[in-house]
Amino acid sequence: MDPATPEAVAERVESTPVSKWLVVMFGLALGSFVGGITGAKVAGGKTVCVAISIGLLLTPWAGYTFYVVYPAVLWVPIGMLISVFLFSYLGGCVVRSHNK
Repeated sequence: MDPATPEAVAERVESTPVSKWLVVMFGLALGSFVGGITGAKVAGGKTVCVAISIGLLLTPWAGYTFYVVYPAVLWVPIGMLISVFLFSYLGGCVVRSHNK
């Protein structure tokens, strides 16, 4: 596949099975969760600040994915953006509840 050819990229994206997109989203969610835990431990439990920071740090990945997959599978980058902020927040909440 030639990444410089839009037709080849579109064909590749359309032929990618849903299971592979779910694995990508799971990996991002797991990384966000671990990042939220680590960040909350370092920042002293400031869960919201950590979630926003981790989310902003990982947002370019979702943005790049949006650029690549548009308009074939728009649910992937939207799900990535939601999972980045949600799971980093949940990771911070785990640290906060453990410290109480």
